[in-house]
Amino acid sequence: RTGLEGNRGTLNSAMKMAPTIPVYDENGDYLPNDFPGAQGNENPLAYANEVLDNTILNNVLANLTFKITPLKDLDISVKLGTNVKRQQNNYYLSSETIEGGKVNGQATITNASTDYWINENIISYKKEINKHRFSAMGGFTMEENIWEQNMITATGIPTDAFSYTGVGSAETIGMPTVYKTRTALMSFLGRATYNYADVYLLTLTDRMDGNSGFSLGNKWGNFPSVSAAWRISQEKFMKNIDFLDNLKIRAGWGITGNSRIGSYRSLCLLTNSRYVLGDNTVAGIGPNKIGNADLRWESTEMYNLGLDVAL
Repeated sequence: RTGLEGNRGTLNSAMKMAPTIPVYDENGDYLPNDFPGAQGNENPLAYANEVLDNTILNNVLANLTFKITPLKDLDISVKLGTNVKRQQNNYYLSSETIEGGKVNGQATITNASTDYWINENIISYKKEINKHRFSAMGGFTMEENIWEQNMITATGIPTDAFSYTGVGSAETIGMPTVYKTRTALMSFLGRATYNYADVYLLTLTDRMDGNSGFSLGNKWGNFPSVSAAWRISQEKFMKNIDFLDNLKIRAGWGITGNSRIGSYRSLCLLTNSRYVLGDNTVAGIGPNKIGNADLRWESTEMYNLGLDVAL
């Protein structure tokens, strides 16, 4: 455990520890820090020797792409991808530390998993007839991410030799916590371009995106755009002007969207809690967050006008 975890961690404690303070007292116990401003902070050697913070991570990444050309100038591609993670963190705070001594040892076990997949389906077409060049693209994409985490903490471990495996035999076992979120995104997209002799350029795009995080009626957003350009330097009347390599006027308009609002913000959420019923404390559920049914895609409308000059 060597990080700078807030006010904890080996490095953090070492930077605050006076170098004149011995590591152990006459009984062989770790001496706490009594440096002004850091009194009572953990001995850095105690963090290094008596705290276990072990994370095991397994991660599988895979991508598969198919591409076919059934007709001349027509391409169809399909992409499949996945990212699967399994993570376990084993944490133990020994009773030899200041914090651990207050609760006679503390153990925490955390398991987390992530299952992500994406599917992209794109069809594209391009054609050139004399000085006319056309291209078109259409697609449909889907992706989903499921994240889950469960954690349990216990104090009063019979012996430090058990480490985090002493959760089952602890004096006090905290309430297990379980978190799970699911997000999904679906998109329809299209683009068309026209180019005449590299002089007149036109691009039209549109995409419709649906996000599971929004309420019914607000899940979808439409984001079109259009841009055009006139490359004046390619015109015949510019042939005798040698000092200009490129002269182009361009203009564009479009709408972009943002859906990064977090999970379940449009819903009213419940959480687990404990309350007194008679002479006992029992488990129950209660309100946690008030949902906003009016949440929708954030959209930004943009215009641009430019002149490109290269000498």
